[in-house]
Amino acid sequence: MTGDEAPRARPLGIRLPWRSPVRDNQPPQTSEVRPQPAMTVHCPHCSTGYLLPDHLVGARGARVRCPTCQGAFVVLARGGNGVGEGAPAAPAPAAAATPAPVAPPRPPEAPDDVAVSIFDSLEASLGDDLADARRGGRVLSTHGPRIMDAYAEYLRRAGAKASPDPFRAELERRCGVALSPRRE
Repeated sequence: MTGDEAPRARPLGIRLPWRSPVRDNQPPQTSEVRPQPAMTVHCPHCSTGYLLPDHLVGARGARVRCPTCQGAFVVLARGGNGVGEGAPAAPAPAAAATPAPVAPPRPPEAPDDVAVSIFDSLEASLGDDLADARRGGRVLSTHGPRIMDAYAEYLRRAGAKASPDPFRAELERRCGVALSPRRE
């Protein structure tokens, strides 16, 4: 640059035409809104009812999670015999044989006994891996999913409202993992 030239301004950047991603990705506007058929499903864990659009349930059903209690359950397609059955099943013909008697549901087992039983089977299936993980302080990082499955089994057998304390005590006694209770 020589002394008689004016300094040139540097461009700050390249300017591109701006397009709104929201406007460009919207579906074409129609004046008609078509309601989608839906079935009413009820969570078996907390009994909350929801409308589930039919297009989300395939021929074999759908696995859903309740937004209220986070419990997972299976919804069968309309006409099936499931939790979220949307339409009542067709009545059985009068000449059909009487169904076999259904055994009454078993009462929940004692939580302490369930926890001991579950940890007995967990120790038997994991064997020396569990002992090695305990010595290395890696029980949860190594076997966390199996322990969570064991807790789900504990709740299934002891009842959904069972206290977690017996499971927590066995976890500490058998695996050396001390979990503190939630503070509310």
